Amino acid sequence: MRSFVLGLVCISIVLGGCQGAAVHRDVPCPASFTACGGDLAGTWTFASRCSPSVLVAGCPEATVHLTSDDLAGTLTFGADKGYTLDLEVDQTLMLELPAVCQTRLGVTSCAAMSGQGLNGQVSVTQTCSGDASQSCSCTTMESGPSTLMGTYVTSGNQISNVLLGGDALVDYCVKGDELELSSNIPSSSGVDSFFIFTRQ
Repeated sequence: MRSFVLGLVCISIVLGGCQGAAVHRDVPCPASFTACGGDLAGTWTFASRCSPSVLVAGCPEATVHLTSDDLAGTLTFGADKGYTLDLEVDQTLMLELPAVCQTRLGVTSCAAMSGQGLNGQVSVTQTCSGDASQSCSCTTMESGPSTLMGTYVTSGNQISNVLLGGDALVDYCVKGDELELSSNIPSSSGVDSFFIFTRQ
């Protein structure tokens, strides 16, 4: 299976964002996200996420609609600088891939992109149809646990990217019992995708 959701046009399970396409969601995003730092210690429960349209290299002509989205779980920061992101994912995405993208990416058959697989622990089923010389329509269903563990560092109002892993630092802000955590994926609107958690 050549999955544009898992590969060439990649949608992160955690972020609900998209590399190389515009993601359309019905959840409005605030005009800005301001980092302020703060005390992260303890366990935080996922509350909501903001995923504005993201336009980056790959296939900017493609569009992705997040048609159903059910995400639940926790993010825990330990005194030993360890963290655990433990989420349960259940979402459905609709991908429209125009002919210009298929030519660029070497796609000759829409049906060839259909199949099943795993993204980490998350089960992915993708069904595609259409005429590759015109456009392909894909429905992708993703469900299952998504767990990430590691250590983190903070520097000013930034923290290691605990949503994706790696060494990159992202902005965060603790406001009382609310944590706003950037994914560090810029959007065409200038607002990064970010999560909102509440302290347990």
